[in-house]
Amino acid sequence: MLNENNQTTSRKVNPEYFEILVFSVALLFTIISRIYSYLLFHSIAEVFSIVIAGGVFFVGWNSRRYMENSFFLVLGVSSLFIGIIDLIHTLSYSGMAIFTGFSPNLPTSLWIAARYLQAISCLLASLLIKRIVKPIILIVSYLGATILLVVLIFVKLFPLCYIDGLTPFKIVSEYIIILILLICLLIIFKQKIEFDKRVLILMFFSIISTMIAELAFTFYIDVYDVSNLLGHIFKIIAFYLLYKSIIQIGIKEPFNLLFRKIRRSELELKNIIKHSGAGITMLNENGDYLLVNEKAANELGGKPEDFVGKSLFDVLPKEVAEEYFNSNRELIQSGNSRSYQRTFNQPSGRKTYWIVEQPLKDIDEKLSSLLSVATDITERKKAEERLSQLVSTVSHELRTPITVLMMSIDYLSKHKEDFDKDLEEKLMGGIMRNIYLLNELAEDILLIMRIDENRLKLELKEYSPLEIINDILYLLEPIGKEKNIQFEINIDDSLYLKGDPKRIDQIFRIIIDNAIKYSLDNSKIEVEAIMNYQGKYNSNENPGVLFKFRDYGRGIPKEDLPHIFERFFRASNVNEIAGTGLGLAIAKDLIEAHNGEVYIDSELEKGTTFIVFLPRI
Repeated sequence: MLNENNQTTSRKVNPEYFEILVFSVALLFTIISRIYSYLLFHSIAEVFSIVIAGGVFFVGWNSRRYMENSFFLVLGVSSLFIGIIDLIHTLSYSGMAIFTGFSPNLPTSLWIAARYLQAISCLLASLLIKRIVKPIILIVSYLGATILLVVLIFVKLFPLCYIDGLTPFKIVSEYIIILILLICLLIIFKQKIEFDKRVLILMFFSIISTMIAELAFTFYIDVYDVSNLLGHIFKIIAFYLLYKSIIQIGIKEPFNLLFRKIRRSELELKNIIKHSGAGITMLNENGDYLLVNEKAANELGGKPEDFVGKSLFDVLPKEVAEEYFNSNRELIQSGNSRSYQRTFNQPSGRKTYWIVEQPLKDIDEKLSSLLSVATDITERKKAEERLSQLVSTVSHELRTPITVLMMSIDYLSKHKEDFDKDLEEKLMGGIMRNIYLLNELAEDILLIMRIDENRLKLELKEYSPLEIINDILYLLEPIGKEKNIQFEINIDDSLYLKGDPKRIDQIFRIIIDNAIKYSLDNSKIEVEAIMNYQGKYNSNENPGVLFKFRDYGRGIPKEDLPHIFERFFRASNVNEIAGTGLGLAIAKDLIEAHNGEVYIDSELEKGTTFIVFLPRI
């Protein structure tokens, strides 16, 4: 029972807290050692930092092949040579009696040389966070710099740092080192995404502790005074934090440190797959789903978790599943990729996809799965069909007026002397009508292109609907008279709206022209405006005006009504009447551009009513 209690207690002890406790006790005894011997305290503090520097070198050096930048490599290589200079500094310290014939300037100069090397290395490492330097270049460079510094110091060519106290060079150098470390800190913080959060915090405080240590060393008067003591204490803390950030985490959590970029790339890849606009799936040789992204799952009518682990036979109809199972297995075994277009009846509707399939190898380099990327090209296919229909329709519509124009001009040129003035006027009138038709067709096509490319811009002005309709009726009066059509207009002359008068004119002209074209002889057309309309034709309950255009013509077959606003669509009972099938589609787009709505109510052989609601802008 006692043993079980002891095991339970030991499990509750946090290793981190225990390590901090051990470090604190060790630091306390190091400080206390100063009471016995300052030389002992100094030696312990320096040996501690030297050992850690050696450890940092081994971690940085051995992790170089796994890193995508040279940050840790620079810290590692520089730590080795900083440790070497610190070792010489420790051996030359006053009282060690190893390097005889030298003043306290020797250890002080070695100290400032090591700190310069440390600060510059930190800055260099931070600048190389996203770059790579060859290890051999670093080794050679640091070896040369270290030998040069040590030789300059021992031959007394290095600036003096201590003459019965700190020299101005030593004091200014400490502040320069602090400034370099501050710049380094800012650069690392700016590139914080490159670091594990825990490593970033530890390195941050390590650099701060180093800066405090350097600041303390600017105040000491004697190599054994309190400022020197504080400087070494913060140096111990700085190297301990460096140990925590580099060695311990680098050894205990190598994937968090050395492979952070790999983990981030993996996360980015998952996000790309998850939010891709294409449907992405991966199946194994047995037809089981290994991966289904959100787009593919939505198209299949579910969520990714509804498909992963299931087979093709659980998801698709048996015949389709068998077809894909056999073709997928053949593709995986052959190692060939393929791409093709296919149309499916999906839960989300009938859609066309461009599918690219690629066999993938597993960790043993064996082909074992198939990656499929399906891009929805439904709208593109519709656009291609519309373009093809446009070319076909335009070609057909152009043929008649062009033929008439060519024949009329040819007749005029060859038989001008054989006809009278009335015939000439009729021919010229026919030419003008066909030129007008060609111009109208060209304008319709250009307008559709602007609408499709979102280049349609409205010039909003105040306009009178009655004036616009009266102008349209004046222009269309000859056509109306041919069929003896009467117009009844019920629009208040005080009604004014805001919109693009040119586009409103197009909307009304298309609807009225259609009404005349498909009306019976000796009938009438009614145009009415209802102000402040609220009802079923105003779904958003906006303040506005409802326009009704009613004719008593041939009407529209019931099965054609859902398609009446589609481009190039023409009702089945108007084939003998010229038209492009673009007018109502254009009118609908222009009405919606004014935030309006359009409806149609029609009964075969009784007439049609177009209902247009225009909100007050």
